[in-house]
Amino acid sequence: SATDTFEGTTTISTEEGRLVFYADGESAHNSSHRLISGSRFLLGSTRSTQSAIIVPDPSNPTNYFLFTTDEYETVDTVVYTGSGLNYYQVGMAGPGSIRDEVNHLVTYNASNRFERALKCSQKLTAIKDPCEEIYWLVTHFKDSFYAFKIDKNGVNQTPVVSQVGPVVELGRPFMNFKGQIKLSPDGAKLAMANFQNGVDKESHAPGSLYIFDFDILTGTVSNAQKLMDDDFVFAYGVEFSPDSKKLYATVSS
Repeated sequence: SATDTFEGTTTISTEEGRLVFYADGESAHNSSHRLISGSRFLLGSTRSTQSAIIVPDPSNPTNYFLFTTDEYETVDTVVYTGSGLNYYQVGMAGPGSIRDEVNHLVTYNASNRFERALKCSQKLTAIKDPCEEIYWLVTHFKDSFYAFKIDKNGVNQTPVVSQVGPVVELGRPFMNFKGQIKLSPDGAKLAMANFQNGVDKESHAPGSLYIFDFDILTGTVSNAQKLMDDDFVFAYGVEFSPDSKKLYATVSS
């Protein structure tokens, strides 16, 4: 691998398991481990929990959408603006190339200066509809999930918004936005790990672990269930078993 990253990576292969390409949010490489043209300065971050995710383009078997999440940092009350959630179109008919155009997805209140600076969390997951060539990309910001539909017409930039579950406070510490979300293979459940939830300059604010219902037909998230009540839960990783009957999580205390 040509990737050297602190946190998130993404890969995609053919149905037979042959690697197509991979990325860490800042750059992307093909199966020969060579930098894909146009991918040297992507708007993600190697310090983002889920820095990137690749979704096939339903309209073209050799094209893909590469989504990236950025990291933001705070020092006292000064916010360093992040790039937010963005996506690129990647063509892999040959060694690979990325179009120059960057597409920005809004998951925040643009009229709120603070939200406009932070833009997104570090959470990304995706799922394919089992019956149709439709995908859902899901992310989270503050108190809501945002589900973007991807079909033969491309990425629908108007998300399905589900205001459900915990409020992840904005601002410091930056650890608030760390932790994964994952959809179960059958598309029925969504798990969320929050490393921290609150604002605490000593970085001791507790996190949380949740599971939700997901409607793959509409993209809505509902029925929040908190799985751990410990005051010092720092949850980071989540993953479902292949049969969608078990949920695994990494939690420190």
